[in-house]
Amino acid sequence: MTALRQHLTIVTAAAILVITPGCVREDMSSCPAEIEILCTFTRNEYATDRFRDEVKHLDLFVYDEAGSLVETSHVPVSEMIPGEKGMVAKQSLNLQQGTYTVVGWANVEQGCHSFTSTEKLPDAQVGTEYTAKGGLNVVEKTLPALFWAQASLEVPLRRIASCHLDMKKNAHDIHIQIEGPGNYDMTVSASNGFYHFDDTPSDDGSPVVISYFPEFPDQPLSSLPEGHAQGVTKADPVGCHNTIRTQSLYFGDDSRLTISDGDTGSVLIDTSLTELLGKDPSIATDEDIARRGHYDLKFKVEDEIILVQVNDWEMADQSTGV
Repeated sequence: MTALRQHLTIVTAAAILVITPGCVREDMSSCPAEIEILCTFTRNEYATDRFRDEVKHLDLFVYDEAGSLVETSHVPVSEMIPGEKGMVAKQSLNLQQGTYTVVGWANVEQGCHSFTSTEKLPDAQVGTEYTAKGGLNVVEKTLPALFWAQASLEVPLRRIASCHLDMKKNAHDIHIQIEGPGNYDMTVSASNGFYHFDDTPSDDGSPVVISYFPEFPDQPLSSLPEGHAQGVTKADPVGCHNTIRTQSLYFGDDSRLTISDGDTGSVLIDTSLTELLGKDPSIATDEDIARRGHYDLKFKVEDEIILVQVNDWEMADQSTGV
C-alpha cells in the first residue's frame, strides 16, 4: 500500500467515526434503534389483512417501563414497505436497551379526533371532536374510522428489534332503512367517543354523550346504490335510508338509536343500538361486534315502525316490533 493510499484510508476511517460517534460494534449505546413494525388489520369479518384498504396514516407512541412517553412518529402508509405478512413501518428511534410499549392509532385527523395527555400512558387519551348545538354534543359528518393496536417491544443491546401491531377498527357504519311513507329523523347517541391508550372507554364518572347524525339526511330508497345493503332495491321509491358512523360499540354500552317523526318531532323509536345488533344470532360477543364494520337495520311502516331485519337475519315475529 502506498503512503498516499494508507493516508486516505486512515482519514476515511476517522471521518466515519466522526459522523457516527459511538456507533461501532463494541459500543452501540449512542446508536438509534432500528425498529421494524409490522402493521396489519385482520380483526375483521373477512379474517384477511385489510390494512392497506382502510388505513391512510399511523401515529405511533412509544412508552418506557415507567409509562413515560419516549418517542412519537407519524407514518403515512405511502411511506411503509410491503412485506410478506403485511405493511412494515421502518423507524429509527432513540431507544436504549429495554422493554417498551408501542401504541398505534390510525387515521386521526385534525378536526375529527385529537390526542390529549399523551406524556404518561395511564393518562393518555384520544377523543372525538364534537360541536355543542341545541343542548347536545353533536357530530354531523362521517368521521374517518379510527384504528388501534398495542404491542410490547424488546430492544436489545444491538438496537435492532421488531413488533407487530394488528389493528382493531373503532368505528361502525349503521345503515338504517325504513320502507314505507313518512319523513324520519335518525340519530345514534353514545358516550363512546373517548378512549384510553389501551382502547378502553374513557369514563371519568361523567361521560360525554355524543349524538351522531347522518351526513346526508332524507335520502330516498331510490338513491340507494345496488348491493349497498341487504334486501333493498333501487326500484322502491317509498321510504328513506341513512348511514350513521359511530365509534366502538360493545354489549352493555349506552348507545341508542332514535327515530323521530321528521314533521312533528315526536319520538317513534328510542332503543339500545347494541341490543338491536344482538338480534342477529351471529353477533353474540363484543369481539363479534368489533369485527364487523357495517350493519344493516331494516324497518317497515305498518301503522307503526317495525324492525324486520338485522343484517341477513329476518325477525320471525314482526308484531313485537323493536
